Amino acid sequence: MLVGEPRAGCEPDRDVLRWKQAQHPMALLRDTGELRRIVEPEAARARPAEIRALSDAFAAMEDAAGGSGRGGYIEADIAFHSALLDASGNRLLGSLGRAIDIALEHRFIVSTQTPGAAEASLPAHRAVVEAVAAGDPAAAAAAVLMIIEAAEQEIATSPGLPQDHG
Repeated sequence: MLVGEPRAGCEPDRDVLRWKQAQHPMALLRDTGELRRIVEPEAARARPAEIRALSDAFAAMEDAAGGSGRGGYIEADIAFHSALLDASGNRLLGSLGRAIDIALEHRFIVSTQTPGAAEASLPAHRAVVEAVAAGDPAAAAAAVLMIIEAAEQEIATSPGLPQDHG
């Protein structure tokens, strides 16, 4: 099996995440935030040679942020964080990004309901791209933490904050 190829049995993991999203959305939001704090700052030590996908995803985020719907922005944001994990050069981190895309989507749907959240996130995302391009992993990790902390604040005040159902 090649890296990035879906592995047999991976779909039930996605089904479990969908169930958890439906039944325990707040727990999934907390779990996803905790996972991001553990993984993304280390993944921000991405190789400058791998910046193209990260830059492209950021450009898509900028384009979508000014649009009327959040769907394009959320898709681009997921692509950005997946590209960051892929660019780390660690194949397991890249696979992790594909495994948790449902959880990221859930988190971004809630966080972007806060007015101005998408636009406000762009400078920190830009800082990640610039730090990775400059080969400055400490600055990239700091920018990633800024993104995660801002998302947590946006979720806490989101008009779309879900309630657990069970």
